[in-house]
Amino acid sequence: MRVLLTWVCLGTVALAAPRAASVQFSDGTSMRGQMIGFDAKKGFQWIHPSVENGLWIKVPAVRRLQFSGGMDAGKPHGGRVKFSNGDELAADIIGLGPDGLAVDTWFAGKLTAPRDSIGWLVPGGAGKVIYQGPKGLGGWGAGLIGVLLGDEGELNGGVTIQEVMEDGPALAAGFKVGDIVTHVNGKKVAMTREMIRLVKENNPGDVVKIRAVRGNEPREFDLRLKSLNWKMEGGALVCQGIGGMIGRELEWPPNAEFSFDFEWTNVPSMEVAFLSDKLREANAFNGYKMRLMQNSFQILRQTAHGGGGLAFNSAMVANAQFRPKAGRKASFSVLLNREKKQLSVMVDGKLIRTWTDKAGFPGEGGAIGLYPRTANVMKISNLRLREWNGVLPDGKNPDPNGVDGKDKIHFRNGDSLSGQVKAIEKPNLIVATEFGEVKVALANIQNIVFAPAKPKPAEGDPEDEKGDPPPERGGLAPTPPTVPVVFQNAPLGANDGVATFHLGPAGRLSGQMLIWDEAAITIDSALFGQVKLKSGAVSSIQFR
Repeated sequence: MRVLLTWVCLGTVALAAPRAASVQFSDGTSMRGQMIGFDAKKGFQWIHPSVENGLWIKVPAVRRLQFSGGMDAGKPHGGRVKFSNGDELAADIIGLGPDGLAVDTWFAGKLTAPRDSIGWLVPGGAGKVIYQGPKGLGGWGAGLIGVLLGDEGELNGGVTIQEVMEDGPALAAGFKVGDIVTHVNGKKVAMTREMIRLVKENNPGDVVKIRAVRGNEPREFDLRLKSLNWKMEGGALVCQGIGGMIGRELEWPPNAEFSFDFEWTNVPSMEVAFLSDKLREANAFNGYKMRLMQNSFQILRQTAHGGGGLAFNSAMVANAQFRPKAGRKASFSVLLNREKKQLSVMVDGKLIRTWTDKAGFPGEGGAIGLYPRTANVMKISNLRLREWNGVLPDGKNPDPNGVDGKDKIHFRNGDSLSGQVKAIEKPNLIVATEFGEVKVALANIQNIVFAPAKPKPAEGDPEDEKGDPPPERGGLAPTPPTVPVVFQNAPLGANDGVATFHLGPAGRLSGQMLIWDEAAITIDSALFGQVKLKSGAVSSIQFR
């Protein structure tokens, strides 16, 4: 058995206080440093190595703040809400009544929004979330050893170095073909799996102490891990070079939904492996590989054979074109039905096609691998693996305008129902229809699209007196006034402090910054009033 060991994982990135950041000014210039404070009048307190005693940056001068380092991704939420002003949050849905929507989030606690602010709602609860992230480079592998591993086992005395890669850390450390690795950082190894696990506990740049045997002589090596072309930025895995596969192992359910966002500059070329049992420098075996290009994708099945698994069969399973909704960015979902041997691909919420793999599922493992094939900057974010009930959606994007002033419920089997959503009383959704009030199981709902709120008549308008009486109070919260659009397609430049706070996979929330400290950012939101966002959840702040 031979295994190419070219990647190791980073340890979990701890949040620094204060976090490293960069500021982009309204005039197009930018500066790196650290934000250590905020004052509504003075602006942002900033530290820079070239500026003695730091400086204060006025809010109107700032276009964007980008925080670097690891994010606190928190727990995954089953539901998601998009509001009429463009805000969008991942959340657990608590309840919905005539007066508002109540949700629970890990990054801001419990929140209540007015009912007429909801654009669409994904209630969640359809399947357990196995993985959601990334939280950082930790667990993905972002370091290079540069060796090919061969024979292994107690009888062999350890793990044999079968090949030393050119210009790699192993060559620089003095490794030679035939060396048998016996210990990694003082811990005995006999199997390749053990060696890989122990090396993965270290970060690029770390020195790994390895003991080996050359002939009959013991040897010791100090091996400094080399970084690959990957970094973590704004809740996304960002690559800036060709080659260097990174990956991680996950436990896949029998039927699964695997989804992620893909963003690129210029011409993209990225390979995403899944369900694989071996990750190599440029290939993943015994699983599937999705090859992403600008307006098309391919899915290939890769199975190892002969030569100790170094050779492989590659067969095309799927090939399709798509048109991204938003320029150089697209959201992908792969739906896997093992029983039917089917793969379905959705792009930007639309079902592209379903294929049957007549040869069966080759997946013998649970590895996900990312392999860039171009030097252009590309990003992978919002990765999620969850259980799937095996029922295909209809492939239609939510209708932002509802149906003739009615709310519309999309079911996971492609059916739909219109009416007025009255309440969420778990495990059901209460809907008033033309044929009476019905209860719908939340687990069977793909999403709910709410009809836009009717404009309220001006004071003194005759319709104000003739219209329906105001609804009785008593739901989740008093009904606030109609929510204005506070951040949407606003021109860049001088601002009044209103911004969009990006929360990585958790969504985005607009409002005006009030208080900033190491633990929380307090904002004034038109939807929720004053909200405390955990500072580690915020990846960037975009001012209008």
